[in-house]
Amino acid sequence: MNSSWVERVPAGDSYFSVVSYEKLIGEPIGDSLWNETLFRRWGTLLGKLHRLSLKYVPRNRRNTWHESDFPNLEAYIPSTDRDIRISGERVVQSVKDLPLSEFQYGLIHADVYQENLFWAKGELLLFDFDNCEYGHYISDIAIALYAALWRHLDQPNPAQFSERFLRALLLGYREEHALSRTEIEALPLFLQLREVLIYTVAKKMLDLKNLTPIQARLLAERGNRIRKNEPIVDLRPILGSL
Repeated sequence: MNSSWVERVPAGDSYFSVVSYEKLIGEPIGDSLWNETLFRRWGTLLGKLHRLSLKYVPRNRRNTWHESDFPNLEAYIPSTDRDIRISGERVVQSVKDLPLSEFQYGLIHADVYQENLFWAKGELLLFDFDNCEYGHYISDIAIALYAALWRHLDQPNPAQFSERFLRALLLGYREEHALSRTEIEALPLFLQLREVLIYTVAKKMLDLKNLTPIQARLLAERGNRIRKNEPIVDLRPILGSL
């Protein structure tokens, strides 16, 4: 309108914000791209993001991970699922109680998964920064693994895929940044945190009286894992070698 990237358009007593972006060129992450090359680039992208975030001082500070509505289990998990809520709250509190002196903590993307990535001539491009927040760097890696497992949960050995994925991703990550052994060992806890947050958001957003068969199955499976205090995949056999 006025050669500006952002415009405020009046609308009665309120207004709309209109933002202009440069179009991101690339292709979604399809099956043909789903391999170690992609996983390593994924890790390099995350490592670079975290390395740059260490020195980034924003004009307006984003929320911390637990200040959003996502961990509001009491509001969205009903009393009929009290055991799930108690177990989920225990996971959230366990992450809150982690000593920040032993973890790298800063601005993270909080949603670096395959649907927010484009592949463009060998380069991996990231978008959708709406969920950016202050959190543990290892959380971004757990989020990537959790989402990648969506493609493999019906396979007989998701742990085997997890090892393949993490080895390639961490190889790329370490080209840009380093994680401590303490942070690597915390991956199972952050996988559980991701599961709790997704379960809570699903309870908030879905029409629980009209779930599709797939939605009902996934919600039940997640609830059972949370209730039993089980991560989506057992990483303990491979953590020492990562």
